[in-house]
Amino acid sequence: MGTIAHITEKWIIGGILQHWWSFAGDSDRNNVNLTDFQPLIRYRITPTTNIGMAPNIRYNWDADSGDNWSIPLGGGISTVLMLGKLPVAIGFEYYYYVKRSDELSPEHQFRIIFSPVLPAPAWSRIPFFGN
Repeated sequence: MGTIAHITEKWIIGGILQHWWSFAGDSDRNNVNLTDFQPLIRYRITPTTNIGMAPNIRYNWDADSGDNWSIPLGGGISTVLMLGKLPVAIGFEYYYYVKRSDELSPEHQFRIIFSPVLPAPAWSRIPFFGN
């Protein structure tokens, strides 16, 4: 897995790349050989509210030719609210799959976002780590 991001006053741009594969386990199971890329593009409307997208684009290396890709298109909105003293990101995203890997793949996806916003750990404020 690898992650990269560039954050400015108005934009959050980056991506997460992951790959899963089988290397052990029950030989009766299907093998897994799957790459997932999640581009992250967000525009800040206010300091706490943004619009954008973070779809999971997948490629199944073991699927039949033509059934390898799952490509969603869409986006959403999120904001940060205070629940007592705890900031929490809430929002939603909707995606329509313009390309599906097979008939069992989703045609639509609706995400609900509920994520506590925790302070950065002390080590991230050390100059070597970019702060």
